[in-house]
Amino acid sequence: MPTRRWIYGVLFGFTGLSCGSPTPPWGPPDPRLQPLTMGSQWTYSVTDTTVNPPVTTMKTNTIAGTDVLNGSPVIVWETTNTAGTRTVELIAAVSNAIARFRDSNYAGAAYTGRVEYLPYRLRVPIVLGTAGAQLTESFTEESYDAAGARVASTAKSYDWTLENPDAVVT
Repeated sequence: MPTRRWIYGVLFGFTGLSCGSPTPPWGPPDPRLQPLTMGSQWTYSVTDTTVNPPVTTMKTNTIAGTDVLNGSPVIVWETTNTAGTRTVELIAAVSNAIARFRDSNYAGAAYTGRVEYLPYRLRVPIVLGTAGAQLTESFTEESYDAAGARVASTAKSYDWTLENPDAVVT
């Protein structure tokens, strides 16, 4: 089972839910870190060390707007990278987390398919508050091709561990 390790500052940076959504129940947003307000944008340098030599791409995230999914409002989170791919995620606050519901994938301008997460996949677990706190998430990943045919259904589970709740992110 893969393990995801996050620092506290990044966890709580995702809570800046605006785009018409109320302030989440776990506290006020920190607008410095990945604010979920329309037009917010941030860029990462991402290195894939599983290949030799390692490959680095620039990954730009943009809060592109809002939409409705199954009658509920969601935030549209768009990620592009220098490899020419683009992913459009539909996310929203649920309980004590920011959750992903659907990813639509593109290669250049061409739509290549979508992934749906049932009931959802964590984008950020907000419930972890102390160093060493852990959370396990389980979901089903449904993959569809560009024509809309389901090509895979996979049960997944991830462990999350909060490494450093006092880290300062600049």
